[in-house]
Amino acid sequence: MIIVILFIVALASVPIVNEHYFHIKNLSEIRREAANRFNEIADLQSIGDTRASRDSLLSLIEYFSKNTDDVSQTAAQLGMFQLASTYKANAITAGDYELAIREYDKLINKYPNSLIMEQVFLMIAKSYMAIADLGFTPDKNYAKAIEYLERIEKNRSEAQNFPKYKHVELTPEKYFNIDKGKTLHINRDLAKKLYTKAEMLREMATDTTQVKAELLSDAVLMIGECYAKRGMGEKAREQYRIIINFFQESDLVDDAQRAIGISFEKEGDVCAQKVLTEIDSSKKKLFQQSADSLYGLAVDTYLKFLNVYRQSDLLSKVNIELGGVYFKLKQDKEAYATFALAINSIKVIEEQARVQLDIGTYYYEAKKWDDAIENYAKVLQNYSTTEYAANAQFLLAGCYEEKGDTTEALKAYQGIVDNFRSSNFYPVSAFKISKVYLTQKDYAKAQKYLRQSISLFPESQVAPQTQYQLGMIYMDMAEEADSAEAEEKYRLAIKEFEMLLGTYDHATEWVEKAILSMGKCYMKINLKEKARETLENLRTQTAMVEKYRILGIEGSDSSIIKDYEEQLKKFTDDQARAQVYIEIGRKLKGDELNLQDSAIATFQMALRLTSDSVTMMTAWGEIGDCYIRKGEYKQGRAIFIDEVLNNSKCDEQRTIQFSFKVADTYLREKNYDEAIKLFTVFSEKNATHLLAPASLYLLGKAYSGLGDQTKAKETYNRFISQFPESELLDKTALGYGEALQAEGKAKEAVEYLKKFINAHPGLETAPSFYFKIADINRQDIADTAAALEYFDKVTKMPDSYLFSVSAYQAGSIYERMGKDDRAIAYYEKVKREDVEYFRAAQGQIGSLKAKTDPDGAIQNYEQIENSSDAVADKVMARMGIGDVYAAQKKYDEAVNSYRVIYEKYQNAESDLRAVTLIKIIDALNNANKYGEILEWANRMIKEFPDNKYTINAYYFRANAYSALKRFQESRDAFKDVVERDSGALAEISVYQRAECLLSMKKQNEAVKEFKSFVEKYPQSGLVANAIFQLANVEYGDEEYSSAKKHYIQIVSQYPDFSAICWVKNYLAFCYDKEGTWRKAKEIYNEVRGQACDNEAKQFAKKQIESINVKH
Repeated sequence: MIIVILFIVALASVPIVNEHYFHIKNLSEIRREAANRFNEIADLQSIGDTRASRDSLLSLIEYFSKNTDDVSQTAAQLGMFQLASTYKANAITAGDYELAIREYDKLINKYPNSLIMEQVFLMIAKSYMAIADLGFTPDKNYAKAIEYLERIEKNRSEAQNFPKYKHVELTPEKYFNIDKGKTLHINRDLAKKLYTKAEMLREMATDTTQVKAELLSDAVLMIGECYAKRGMGEKAREQYRIIINFFQESDLVDDAQRAIGISFEKEGDVCAQKVLTEIDSSKKKLFQQSADSLYGLAVDTYLKFLNVYRQSDLLSKVNIELGGVYFKLKQDKEAYATFALAINSIKVIEEQARVQLDIGTYYYEAKKWDDAIENYAKVLQNYSTTEYAANAQFLLAGCYEEKGDTTEALKAYQGIVDNFRSSNFYPVSAFKISKVYLTQKDYAKAQKYLRQSISLFPESQVAPQTQYQLGMIYMDMAEEADSAEAEEKYRLAIKEFEMLLGTYDHATEWVEKAILSMGKCYMKINLKEKARETLENLRTQTAMVEKYRILGIEGSDSSIIKDYEEQLKKFTDDQARAQVYIEIGRKLKGDELNLQDSAIATFQMALRLTSDSVTMMTAWGEIGDCYIRKGEYKQGRAIFIDEVLNNSKCDEQRTIQFSFKVADTYLREKNYDEAIKLFTVFSEKNATHLLAPASLYLLGKAYSGLGDQTKAKETYNRFISQFPESELLDKTALGYGEALQAEGKAKEAVEYLKKFINAHPGLETAPSFYFKIADINRQDIADTAAALEYFDKVTKMPDSYLFSVSAYQAGSIYERMGKDDRAIAYYEKVKREDVEYFRAAQGQIGSLKAKTDPDGAIQNYEQIENSSDAVADKVMARMGIGDVYAAQKKYDEAVNSYRVIYEKYQNAESDLRAVTLIKIIDALNNANKYGEILEWANRMIKEFPDNKYTINAYYFRANAYSALKRFQESRDAFKDVVERDSGALAEISVYQRAECLLSMKKQNEAVKEFKSFVEKYPQSGLVANAIFQLANVEYGDEEYSSAKKHYIQIVSQYPDFSAICWVKNYLAFCYDKEGTWRKAKEIYNEVRGQACDNEAKQFAKKQIESINVKH
């Protein structure tokens, strides 16, 4: 359907440009010379010499473009078109297609009135569509394709009748109408004659042959395809209806009718996907209704096709698509009947084989692997002699591979190699087989299949990749060899890569990878200059990013970032710059710098530069991770879903990875129900994936967090039986022990953990087990000796991350036992780099020394401060002095000491200065200097708004307002705490806000807030206090019956409540008021006989005396 003024032979190797030809007249020398040169180029292309043919085309263009005669100018145009079309035909990456577009643009700029301009527009549009199909900003590139295709539409007078141009003034015939340039084929010596524009126009003036507008109809249909891929179904259908209504004689009418059905089906798929991801049940129902409606329209359209286009060669495909929609509507019976009809309605064996293959492919695309396998097996069983058998064998192997059945996949691929040696599926099959042997480290067999593939199919699409893999095998072998043998293997790898560079220089992607790998090989054999020289041959700036990694960037993350910033100054390619920004962002978000907001801004810079879907998903994924690291799980999760999982180019592996991340966000924010739901689905759906063990382990953690320890233990046991060799086995065993601990089975937990660690001697995570055993003994069993024994085991492992916390906990135990010397000895073991525990330990050391020799402790700290060079050491010493004063309750001296840090060491790290301010505020609080607290708390909030310790300043400020009886300001300040914290400080602030209302005499509002507190924090240690306050309000209102219920609740559920004696007194008083004086007297006697304060006992005594008088 596509026409161009070209030589038949010259364009034999360029796709879709040689179907129709213009007339060629007037033999001359220049025509002969042009024909000969085009023939030479065709010969070079036929033997696969891409570089030589490209050079010859460039020479031809340069030569003929210098001449002004029509023949030369036409030859130059055809040469430019063929050069661009060659780039397009060989394109693999987006960059390759962009190169083709640039070549087409050169033709447009130099010859804007070329006879082949419409076809140039078509080729540019196809290139943009290919770029979009690769995932590079699809919407933008499909839009660009539409723009060029509409140039063809607007160039035709018949387009004025299209509905879309009803109110648009067109300028037809601006470019040569290529459809009018076609005539009947006439027996002419086309290889010797070149048709010029003048000759073409003369013949068209006298030619009355009626022709179809084939290029125009192609353009109309392709616009529809672009709209469909942009998700603009209605606009796509508008284009398809133009084909049906205005090109009724076109070969594309049935394609258009089918495309309408496909567009409805695809829109239905979008709604069906939303059904799966939507949580709101009402929205879910609406999406399902929309999906069913759209599928219904697809069915109607496909049925219309089957009734109208009975002779179409698309008939079987539409039957299969119709069956697929029936499946989506859960009408399985109709689906199977439709598939059967697709086969049975055909009598020709070859056609039956094709349809059977198409049915298998439908199941393949729907990921129904077993159904696909069954249908491909039918092709091999019933149509083994047809051309489709090899295809079925190949797809059969693919199904087994997708199922994770490596053994059957290998057999199926071997079937291609053994039985279909001439098939185009041989190279890929051989490559797949080699990958299996590579995983088994059987390098000889892997190489055998790769070399056979290269030998039999040197020009296959996977030939460059195959040659590259041969080099990579030698690199893998080198990694496992000793130094002498390794060097030999690296040199063999270099030879394989050099073979790739010499044979497949047109395969840009693999050429760049080969150069990078050669650089790595040279670095491995200490030929750094040779590596540098080799890497200088890189052409793409994207690859140059990797170049710097290979040559080596050393130092801290900050210095590495500076190196990357220097690279940015050299790069002009936006994609390469985007990748550098991603590398910088990763360093910023890492543990060393931990600058999440800066990292987010950097990743956003990358997003502004790239149009590559994969790079965009990578950047968005990193941004999501930053939010997770900040604790903003909802924001991170939204990014994972919206920008990665909902991206149409998100491949299966990325989908699995980010589905796991989404589930993990729910676990992190303690939404255990949702985490359980998602991890359950994930572990069932991806049972053989690398993340399967982690998902099962985290599922157990989620059950444990929810409080369902039985389910948690069942899940952990499933893990242990399914993944006994997993790296997470030890964590799972720890989780099981924690579940037993949570059930109150502390001794059983300890025995389980001991048994596990004894069964796994030399376990790297032994410190974690020792620490957990120690912690259970400390907290649950109260076995101090056992706790110290196991904390001590950890302190004998100085490389463990639990070393400092274990030393600190051991010190705390000894301190409570009154063994200060032992306590100090353990506190002094805490490592300086474990900042939190080191500072806490230093504070405790100061407090302990202050007991016996405070002056000596202060002198020691002063000596450290005066002799140290490091600011941090000076600060810690000065802080120790303040802690000694605080331990002695000399709060003014403590404040003055801490102030030295704040005022003198202004260049100290921000965390140290922030801690100092908190210590000042705490000392002021102990000294009841609430006015000064407000001053220092406000100062900290202003200077360190984002510091992790600042939440304490907010709390102290609220508490100070309360102590100063400024209750409304106190409530507002406590609200600030609640909005900024989700832990203990938020909990106590909610309680104290309610207390403020009591102090403000707003009892009804206070009651509501205390009740709300009990509902929100049912496990809080302040629940008893809240209930006590509720009871006291009712007691004060003489609502004794209601008050009594609350007092009884405290006595029965919270017997250790600090004010339990007064609870009982008030409960007894309520009984007395209700007339149950004997019960009241009994409770008063309990108070008198218990370890209650004297005031409570005196109150009980007086009430008993009063009862005795009355009764």
